[in-house]
Amino acid sequence: MMYFALILFASFVACISATAAPAGFCSGKADGDYKHPNNCGEHIKCSNGMASVFDCPVNLVWDDNLKRCEFSSTDDPSCNTPLPFSCVGRPDGNYAYPGDCTKFYMCSNQIKWAMDCPAPTHFNPTLKVCDYQMDANCVL
Repeated sequence: MMYFALILFASFVACISATAAPAGFCSGKADGDYKHPNNCGEHIKCSNGMASVFDCPVNLVWDDNLKRCEFSSTDDPSCNTPLPFSCVGRPDGNYAYPGDCTKFYMCSNQIKWAMDCPAPTHFNPTLKVCDYQMDANCVL
């Protein structure tokens, strides 16, 4: 049971974004999920006035009408056009490469590097490493 709880906790933590919410975002707002004002692929959960930013899975955007991540947004058409990946404002680390499970982006000092996973591995967006295809959970 303890093993299951650790996996569940690790899965939850993997969805939390490294991006901070705008200062005071949840002030005066009811508890719930809200569209991130600066990033279509993130949403902000307000709870007791505290903000937590969450990432949508790769290639999905937040739909504020449906209050979930979707392939397209019904409330903001500008979110339906994929923007080029940028490392500006992102912490150093590995990120999924949209449309190709065998590649990933590595951000270092806000510089983007396109990297290949060694064959036959795929990029695992949860672990942020190349992994066996069956374990990578890559979604195009």
